[in-house]
Amino acid sequence: MTDKIQEQISALVDDEIHDMELKTVIAELTKNQASAERWQRYNLISDVLRN
Repeated sequence: MTDKIQEQISALVDDEIHDMELKTVIAELTKNQASAERWQRYNLISDVLRN
């Protein structure tokens, strides 16, 4: 997983992703288990910080 993908996952969780990147990051999440797990962790952290 590249730094760019990590940044895109973070932007997705923060609802700051650009429309042009959304398709790319969704494809990455569906084909790469490590990326999907990172997305889950980022979401958990985000939920804890916001609540």
